[in-house]
Amino acid sequence: MDFYNKISINTEKLNKNELEILNFCMKNANKIKEMKINDIAAQTFTSAASIVRFCKKLGFSGFAEFKAAITLNTEESSKEHIDYYPDLFSDINKSIELINEPIIDDVLELIHNANRIEFFGEGSSRIVCSEVAKKFRTIGKTAFNYDDNSMMYISANYLTPKDLIFAVSISGETSQILKALNIAKIRGAKIISLTDISNNSQSKLADKSLFITSTSYKRDNINIQSRIQALIIAEYVFFRYLEKYF
Repeated sequence: MDFYNKISINTEKLNKNELEILNFCMKNANKIKEMKINDIAAQTFTSAASIVRFCKKLGFSGFAEFKAAITLNTEESSKEHIDYYPDLFSDINKSIELINEPIIDDVLELIHNANRIEFFGEGSSRIVCSEVAKKFRTIGKTAFNYDDNSMMYISANYLTPKDLIFAVSISGETSQILKALNIAKIRGAKIISLTDISNNSQSKLADKSLFITSTSYKRDNINIQSRIQALIIAEYVFFRYLEKYF
């Protein structure tokens, strides 16, 4: 079983601190080869014992095996890079490898049982919401997405326990979405979260969480992150839904 398969299967076993360790390791995968266990512990404000427990929860015998696996995966991914955009395709591949089929099956059941689906996204993530909501509407599901935050809040306030939110935010810390999710949570609605892999507020609110990898690029003091990985995973959910229920 390769590195990302192990992660996708075992991520749910990790606690808050261990998700932070995983987030650090994935963001710094190309540096792990040169780091010792105490270096990672210092960077993540944990301990060597915590790192070992983290590795074992992911299915590795210990830090040495985890380090070898992530290093090998990083070296293999670097061979596949395309020079003009060296990380996007690697991020896409990593996001696909993070797919956890049992979680996907749970997500599909939530979608199937929902009276209506609300897709919540802000900024560029709205494009993902719009595309996938449109696809679900074509097969007869009641699905909505909004370009206006106030409409998102109003909608959240009228949801019921039979309704579902599919929330897309790369950071998982988008204040407008978190506000709407908290309103919906009080109303009893179920929540599916799609974020970059990290310990984030949106995933904590969700009934089921899906993760991607999206590297942040900085150009002229502007942070740029691709949403294509989120669109790929959201559309994968749609086509798996077709496969299972149609």
